[in-house]
Amino acid sequence: DAVGLVGLSEGGLVAPIVAARGEVAFIVLMAGPGLPGEEILYQQGALIARAMGSSEAQIEYNRTIQQQLFEVIKAEADPAVRRTRMEAVLRQQFAAVSDAERAARGLTPQAENEWIESQLRASGGPWFRYFLTHDPAPVLRQVQVPVLALNGELDLQVPADANLRAIEAAL
Repeated sequence: DAVGLVGLSEGGLVAPIVAARGEVAFIVLMAGPGLPGEEILYQQGALIARAMGSSEAQIEYNRTIQQQLFEVIKAEADPAVRRTRMEAVLRQQFAAVSDAERAARGLTPQAENEWIESQLRASGGPWFRYFLTHDPAPVLRQVQVPVLALNGELDLQVPADANLRAIEAAL
């Protein structure tokens, strides 16, 4: 009756699941998501790219690549087929880069392959697929214990305003 759960970032996704089962007396969500993972990742990508000085055209291009990858991840349940299709999307992205731009950015074939492999490892697994498609609102609506939700206004990973509004609306 006196045990609470603090969830930070992705832990803020898990804490409401536990609370909805009636297993804790309260939860604290720190940078917890209120929006579906896909929407958070689109916002996150744009915010981080802007902070790094990317142009709006580059931000839109990055979102297009994200959308293509996310469609594959959501549609393809078979991990091997999903990986192959994701790799094709990523290789297509690099095919559009001119030789001059490759040289200016130091994009060697080895660097390209390493980057693609890191993206496949990071986003090709079951947890990422779950995060991408999970909408926290239905779970939050089931929470019957006190909730303290804290998000930082300068957070580029879990944008505060949109996520806090979604958490509040669901609760």
